[in-house]
Amino acid sequence: MRAVRLLSEVLGALGAGVLVFLVVRQLGFEGRRALVAVALVPLAVAGLLAVPALRSGTAELLDEREENASLTAGEAQVWPGKKIGLAVEFLGWVEERLPEGDTFHLVIGRAPDEVFVGGVGVRQAAILQWGLFQLAPHLAVEQSPKARDLQPGEGRNADWIVFYDAESADHAAVSPAEVLTHAPRFAMARTNLAR
Repeated sequence: MRAVRLLSEVLGALGAGVLVFLVVRQLGFEGRRALVAVALVPLAVAGLLAVPALRSGTAELLDEREENASLTAGEAQVWPGKKIGLAVEFLGWVEERLPEGDTFHLVIGRAPDEVFVGGVGVRQAAILQWGLFQLAPHLAVEQSPKARDLQPGEGRNADWIVFYDAESADHAAVSPAEVLTHAPRFAMARTNLAR
């Protein structure tokens, strides 16, 4: 749809340029001055049309700046995840407990209302991508963005299994007695391999 709109705008601009050129030539201006007029008219129109967009865009930027001004550097870094409803506090808790150089596997619980696009759960993909960002520089092991590809016991090669809205007791690679719990369905556990 954008391509059609862009094409119509380009054709409209070219048509207007030809029309301006013909009018200016009829008024007796020579070729070079007519071409200058063709260039100046679209620039002037574009400038006038851009003023309202610039004004609203500037207002939005100033509103966002005011909204974010009170955030500390750490809060600003996790604000986008928090804003879309991700458990950034839990991931921060996990990050504090992951020893340097240890790897993790993120197990994300399935939501009953999960929307799938191309076999990838939108919520699950957002959690996975944000988790990879927030838990960096720790490396994720055996991750899959497709919820249907995640198998019980996956992540056995990681040092830690991180349970994001998922039951830790169901995972074959961990002992329930060694689970560190942040909140119900939010926990982390050392894998059998890492012990």
